[in-house]
Amino acid sequence: MNWKSILLIVTVVVGIMIEHTTDACMVFRLKAGDGTVITGRSMEFIQDLKFDLIVVPRNMEIISPAPDGKDGATWKTRYGYVGVTQFGQEFGVNEGMNEKGVAVSGLWFEVDMKWQGWDPGMREQALAGPLVTDWILGNLDSVADIERELSKLKAFAYCVPGTPPFCPTIHFNACDAKGECKVIEYEEGALRVYDNPLGIMTNAPRFPWQMTNLRQYIGLENFRPEPLKQSGVTMRPTGHGAGMFGLPGDLTPPSRFVRLAALTRFAYGQPDAGRTLNLAQHIMNNFDIIHGVAIEPLPKGEATAGKQAPSESTQWATFSDLTNRVLYFRTYDNFNLRKVEFKKLDFAAAKVKRIPMFGASEVITDVSALVR
Repeated sequence: MNWKSILLIVTVVVGIMIEHTTDACMVFRLKAGDGTVITGRSMEFIQDLKFDLIVVPRNMEIISPAPDGKDGATWKTRYGYVGVTQFGQEFGVNEGMNEKGVAVSGLWFEVDMKWQGWDPGMREQALAGPLVTDWILGNLDSVADIERELSKLKAFAYCVPGTPPFCPTIHFNACDAKGECKVIEYEEGALRVYDNPLGIMTNAPRFPWQMTNLRQYIGLENFRPEPLKQSGVTMRPTGHGAGMFGLPGDLTPPSRFVRLAALTRFAYGQPDAGRTLNLAQHIMNNFDIIHGVAIEPLPKGEATAGKQAPSESTQWATFSDLTNRVLYFRTYDNFNLRKVEFKKLDFAAAKVKRIPMFGASEVITDVSALVR
């Protein structure tokens, strides 16, 4: 596998993210009454990156570059997995689940993050930052060993030369079939792994800051407050939802983090996989970004000519059933839920295979004939 072309494409993609503000992705976890664990993930972006799904088999050799351009860490996948990549690449997964029920999401992060250091004596430990997700999916059957195993590697900044160079800044959320989740961030040249009991993550700022910020919203409730009497005047709530007054509704990552915490806290838990999948879709709907509400302004000449500005949107969303090993997805132009059942896949295949995410038309059911 030609890692040079793979990492070039992946890094240029993230370079585009530096040029344009595209940092509204998020991930959350739900647990059903029967023990089913489902994660939801959205991808917001401006450009069409030709996303599709790849099916990576067991025993696939993956070779990371080292910072000096030679080969770095090398491994053969212990577990097969399904992931989302871009531009027809076979690695550089930004969302995926493996056959053991481990799901990993790579989300854009703080631009001032610092990957780990490296020296030539660490060649076999050198792991390019964009391949952290691939490494976890291919090697681990739970999140319990993430910190121990990643500590054996050196995840370094991989940059495409240019002016300026394009260097990915990513952090990761990983959950397993037991419902345990971890956040992985590289800061000041060190690996930092955090327990994530809420099972939620957005982009910047750093995960500890996001958790501290939730203290500002502990007064949110899912019921109406009692009327307030003051100086002989009775002031009643304006309606249902008054207990959630102050819940941020903007598109920034901190606000989306707070909304995720509130919605996953108050949403009634469901008894099984099917109804929990339905709940996950309802939660996801609260974060959908439509074309036109988050744009990159055009130069005045182009704007006055009536040209539409590039707009961020929720290009796709995935729902991963970590218990039953089923990956569902929908796209901006097609809300029909499509699924990939792992039990129907051949993870002993000799090569990576692909599944298209886009191109299928949305199906609308005509119920006119059901009139009684």
